[in-house]
Amino acid sequence: MSEKGLDRRRRYTQMVIKGAFIELLGERPIAKITVKEICARADVNRATFYAHFQDSYDLLRQIEDGFVEDVTLYLAASDFGTLEGEQALASATKICEYVKANEPLCRVLFGPNGDARFLEKAKEIIRTNFIDEWFRGSSASGRELELILCFAIGGAIEVIQRWIENDLPEEPQEIAALVLKMASSGASAYR
Repeated sequence: MSEKGLDRRRRYTQMVIKGAFIELLGERPIAKITVKEICARADVNRATFYAHFQDSYDLLRQIEDGFVEDVTLYLAASDFGTLEGEQALASATKICEYVKANEPLCRVLFGPNGDARFLEKAKEIIRTNFIDEWFRGSSASGRELELILCFAIGGAIEVIQRWIENDLPEEPQEIAALVLKMASSGASAYR
């Protein structure tokens, strides 16, 4: 078999295993999911699973890393510069569209069976990619600024979590506008 065919088969196998695992994580915490269950759901044998992943925690880490990489690429291609304006809304909307398009994955990652360390990674991505920029030049002291950033980041994550929990009833642009409006209101209090 050609190398291209092997690579495509490998990607397909990983996709099937990840899909089965995400389904199981939607049902219960990782500590209660066995490799045997993942393999049965994915219709692969254990040797195939272990050819790709060390264990279920390694599988979760790879899924999270893929999500972080995708969102980081979205953010790198975006210009949030300020909290107001069409560019900020377009960029925030892209991220919300990504969440909606990847709803089953996001439901697990942001839900009760997700990994709390993943949420910390998500907060750091938000902070380093645009929250810091929004508050640059703020009149807040160092400690105040730290707490304001925690509030803004935590609020944005919480809004996304609630949106997912409620089956994403609003359009991505509505959620993006809401988050930007709230963040802008908080930022303007310290300018």
